[in-house]
Amino acid sequence: MEQERLADKAAERGAQFFEGLQRLAARHPVIGDVRGIGLMIGIELVRSRETREPDAEFTKRIHKDLRERGVLVSTTGVEGCILRITPPLVLTGDEVDHALRILDESFASVAQQ
Repeated sequence: MEQERLADKAAERGAQFFEGLQRLAARHPVIGDVRGIGLMIGIELVRSRETREPDAEFTKRIHKDLRERGVLVSTTGVEGCILRITPPLVLTGDEVDHALRILDESFASVAQQ
């Protein structure tokens, strides 16, 4: 871990992921909040940002859609409305960009259903 600076790289990739998810939140109103530390990131999905009402149905649909597109995330939270992203520490910048593109496509696709 020390030789490959995995902790430093995880912090860098986490910041890259977080910034990209913030940009996605600006385009997709179902994203109520993005939070996390390093490469452990949560995306809270809501019906309305004003009320912060969880959107369990959308969460189920996007979870399935992401899995079909090859992006593995889990769900968590009291209502099960938080997508949890916990990629491996060896994740590359290109892989983060790829995952963000797929997330963007998936959010757009599921919102139109």
